[in-house]
Amino acid sequence: MRVKRCVVVAWLAILVAGFATPEQANAGGIYQILSSDSLVPAGLGVGDTFHIIFVTHGSTTAASSDIADYDHVAQIQANGFGSVLDRPGLSWKAVVSTSTVNAKDHTAVSAAVYLTTGVLVANGFSDLWDGTIAHEVNINQLGTPELGFGGAVFTGSTIVGTVSNPLGTSPTTYGRYYATSGAWMADGAIDPANSIPIYAISELLQVASPSSVPEPSTAVLAGFGIVVGIGLRRRFQAKM
Repeated sequence: MRVKRCVVVAWLAILVAGFATPEQANAGGIYQILSSDSLVPAGLGVGDTFHIIFVTHGSTTAASSDIADYDHVAQIQANGFGSVLDRPGLSWKAVVSTSTVNAKDHTAVSAAVYLTTGVLVANGFSDLWDGTIAHEVNINQLGTPELGFGGAVFTGSTIVGTVSNPLGTSPTTYGRYYATSGAWMADGAIDPANSIPIYAISELLQVASPSSVPEPSTAVLAGFGIVVGIGLRRRFQAKM
């Protein structure tokens, strides 16, 4: 009976894993995303890496000094109802500074940054934090232009992504999501009790070909064969 239970439990675990989408695969801390995925910007090919940035459609106060609270907001927004960004296992971080963390360090940008629509925002880390960007970060997780809150977003940062009136202090620096100048990150400071959007950015994504990521059905069949084989062997040994 114990062998049968082990086989059933293992089979169920493999079955659940097998229905995970191929994009769930992470290699060396890099999120693998299929070349056919709508989030892959035009012109990028297999092996290319990139980040996605967006402005949240929802809002938050800046009362907390814990950056994990804002990462949670970013993740919830990206995975929420109607989001075009919801991908199993894909992590998102808030583009904000607290008293102990610079936005530029927290976001760990290491490749070109794009909007959800495939428009280029910056060519990489240095380009993102040089005081200007190529396009305003005005597209939200729904894939549509954000229009509310007077364009204000909490950042707690200077135009180069370092701490300035950080989240968790009063007043708190805000930027403007319709700006491409340094104002995209720093345009003034307001009471942290206000509730406005933040920017969020993805972990590093890498374009993958379908053949480089095992199909769910293949993983299920292979796993099932292994589990059944182990179960039969143990059952045979028990009879001996």
